[in-house]
Amino acid sequence: MFNIISVDVRSRHGGDFIYDFSNGFDTWLLLLVHTRSVFRIDGEDRVFPADSLVLFKPEMPIYYRACGDLYSDDWLHFRCSENDINETLVPLGLPIRTPLPEQCRELFHLLTVENYLDNEYKNHTVNALIHALIHKLIEAYHLSATSQKHSDLMELRKEIYKYPGEKWTLATMAAKVFLSESHLQSMYKKTFNVSCINDVINARIQLAKSLLSYTDYTISYISKSCGYNSSQHFFRQFNKMAGCSPNEYRKSFRM
Repeated sequence: MFNIISVDVRSRHGGDFIYDFSNGFDTWLLLLVHTRSVFRIDGEDRVFPADSLVLFKPEMPIYYRACGDLYSDDWLHFRCSENDINETLVPLGLPIRTPLPEQCRELFHLLTVENYLDNEYKNHTVNALIHALIHKLIEAYHLSATSQKHSDLMELRKEIYKYPGEKWTLATMAAKVFLSESHLQSMYKKTFNVSCINDVINARIQLAKSLLSYTDYTISYISKSCGYNSSQHFFRQFNKMAGCSPNEYRKSFRM
């Protein structure tokens, strides 16, 4: 069960605002930060975007400050039962940008209203509202992680098409995006609708077609430039993808 200790919305401070409690509080603290702000994470001051949610557990060091002429947030100090928050699911002390800031603001507003009411449903309503905010934090965290992985995959694909002749293996590709090989294969196929290995082949054949069309390099040279140690392997894959041999492709293009 959650219990509100204190809550406020739309608090505003000037550019010199600093909130520094090295020993934290004996309560949980949940913030919805409306402005770009600086938070200290593992001893390093980092800038985080507006509309970020951040949760601190009791006795956790807290340091944040303004990053500009204004700092504004909604905040909530609360206590809860031991099993109300699963710390393995919730990022603690790390601001996470929420894609639904207006919904979170409304939840904070409702909590301030409930804090001044006194009726038989108050505890149930407060419990539901704080649960909703924590779920919004978890949701934002997972969306952020997914978004970052999507960005990493995009960068990997750009590198594959820029340097198709490199020795691309599942192991090297997985290491670049910090995923297991099986997870990489699953995410890559889901994101680009093609397997990562087949995309490497596509990139290599695309380069081969360009070299065959606009240069006089030998087939052997083109094969090696596209990452093939065996000319026979190159011939087989080119024929499968293009429907003709490299020589036939060059001849038909120039005709």
